Amino acid sequence: MLAGLEAEGAVASFDLNIKQRSNMSASATPATAESTKWVTAKDLRVLVVDNDSGVLDSIAEAIEDRFKVLTALSGPEALKIIEAENPEIVLSAQRMTPMTGLELLEKVAALRPQTRRLLYTENSDIETVIEGLNRNILHRYMTKPWAMEKLRVMLDEAGKLYLQDLDRFEIVSQSIMRLRNKLLEHRVYGMLTNMKALQIFVEYHCYPVWDFMSLLKCLQNKLTCTEVPWQTPENMQAARMINEIVVAEETDVRRDGHGHASHYEMYVEAMEEIGANTDTLCRFVDLIAEGMPWPQAMKRAEVPAPAAEFMSHTLEMCQDHPAYEVAAFFLFGRENLIPDMFRKIVEGLAETENVSIDAFRYYLDRHIGIDEDEHGPASVRMMKSLCGNDDMRWRLVKRAAEESLMARIKLWDGIAEAIEAAQKPLIEMSRHQDRTTARQWRAA
Repeated sequence: MLAGLEAEGAVASFDLNIKQRSNMSASATPATAESTKWVTAKDLRVLVVDNDSGVLDSIAEAIEDRFKVLTALSGPEALKIIEAENPEIVLSAQRMTPMTGLELLEKVAALRPQTRRLLYTENSDIETVIEGLNRNILHRYMTKPWAMEKLRVMLDEAGKLYLQDLDRFEIVSQSIMRLRNKLLEHRVYGMLTNMKALQIFVEYHCYPVWDFMSLLKCLQNKLTCTEVPWQTPENMQAARMINEIVVAEETDVRRDGHGHASHYEMYVEAMEEIGANTDTLCRFVDLIAEGMPWPQAMKRAEVPAPAAEFMSHTLEMCQDHPAYEVAAFFLFGRENLIPDMFRKIVEGLAETENVSIDAFRYYLDRHIGIDEDEHGPASVRMMKSLCGNDDMRWRLVKRAAEESLMARIKLWDGIAEAIEAAQKPLIEMSRHQDRTTARQWRAA
């Protein structure tokens, strides 16, 4: 991950006014080409490796106005820095101990294939260097004696090549990893120890399942033609992908093999199967079907506050933002954020409490399974198709991805609090029984 990207636009405030961001995305046409770049050479880190500290200081001083500079006095020290910092360019001397430059760069090539690998050495080592080039261990080299300006030119070229091959989607994915891990490791999963807790979980989680379908249809509306008279979609690749996803998500094969249903309907069936309450959800959906605006429908149906706030973020994104930002909510805030252990928890509770979960199991197989195998990869291709190499778009995608994950974390916090509130009387009752038993034991 590039230095500063996690801090750049640091994890956006969850309470950011989405309409303000809409204005930003609509008018985001900076004055110069340079100002639109997400990453420039000055964002790249160069790790310089040499046993001679004097050489390290000289090179660092010569290039610090062009790059961020890291230094290491040996190959093993360099590998530790690479593991921790993942620099974009490694520049190494060949003659070092206990590891030569080529031995170091060979390890770097295996660990970080995208890193640009450069070497400087003596003329007498040229055969070894040529072998390294042929084996793709290094990209460029210089022989001593060399002028510092020549080194700058080699590094500038390495920087340009790295930026040319930059995977912007991977940068976004890496920059949100901390938030994603926070979500996947959320305490709410450890609280699903009984069927009542699972029922509360699904009574909140059903709303993200519903608004997932809204995200899906929003993207279809933005990327394809859903009006008469028909017009050719602007991005045919993205249109094809979203249409394929809609078919599976909105009209999948039912569990019994007869007819079709949306994954939302499958989820409602799974809720009913485990005894969860669907009254509030159905009342909300009915009000929407009658034409009531969603803010009023949430209030009238008395949708739980954490779920209402979550849906509000999603639906505001659908109303006011371009397709690539909506796609970020769709891709990075998808249902595959529910970890594999959720399935194990559901299976365990069903066995312990002797409850059928056939509908729930089918939903997980179809919705989450199909996400991993088909829709996830298709959504990545769609995102790359929509953003291309437009750094301003990728900036906004990153911010939208952060918002979608923070919204989900806040919803999970609300669910955890609801489970705690429901279990509190049971805990107090258990403590009271324990105290009573203890008094009886002492009296005996």
